[in-house]
Amino acid sequence: MTQHSGKNWLLISLGIAQAVLLLVLLYSIYQVNAGLADLNRTLTLFMQSGSAGPGNKIKVSLGDELPYMGVKDAKVVMTILSDFECDYCREFAQRILPKLKSEYVDKGKLKIIFKDLPLPMHKNALMAAEAASCAHEQGRFWNMHDYLFANQGKFGLEFFTQWAASAQLDTQKYGQCMAEHRYIKPIENSIIEATSAGIQGTPAIIVNGQLTMGTKPYAYFAQLIDSQLDGGVAQR
Repeated sequence: MTQHSGKNWLLISLGIAQAVLLLVLLYSIYQVNAGLADLNRTLTLFMQSGSAGPGNKIKVSLGDELPYMGVKDAKVVMTILSDFECDYCREFAQRILPKLKSEYVDKGKLKIIFKDLPLPMHKNALMAAEAASCAHEQGRFWNMHDYLFANQGKFGLEFFTQWAASAQLDTQKYGQCMAEHRYIKPIENSIIEATSAGIQGTPAIIVNGQLTMGTKPYAYFAQLIDSQLDGGVAQR
């Protein structure tokens, strides 16, 4: 083999290697996109399930990995199933949640847990749920929660990344978390669990198992919590 033909063979080998790497990359992208497509189908499928009525007893998983505020062993547990593009969820987050925090959470009476329920008609809600989960990974969920509800209509990957930088998160880790869609499966599980229980809309507020659909005046939730504090059984 001549020196010239050896160089040609080397170039051909490098070309083949690059082509293989490109195929691997394209396949990886395809797998991620396929996963997202499957999730969108799951969203549509489960949103067709039966609805749960107000006051129904609902049981949802309350793992320690979920974002929460308050003491772990509070007698009353409120679980919020929410969508970051939902107007009523924003109303609850901005008008009701701060009062609940100051009057009950900060006094050790209430634990509030957040669970994702992005609705299929909100095109950026799923991405926002991922963004908040990636922030939670670095201990900044509630900061991101408040920022998202204060900036509905601006969602996008650049928006989330800029927030991560301004919040002094590790932007490399945050970017990897978003690129890998690391929390797609937990979000999907939350959707399936909620919709299997007949919950179709947001916000869905569960207080010691008792379901309330939609936002209500603060006095409604205060009375509900007080009734559980007076005679309810502590949740675990």
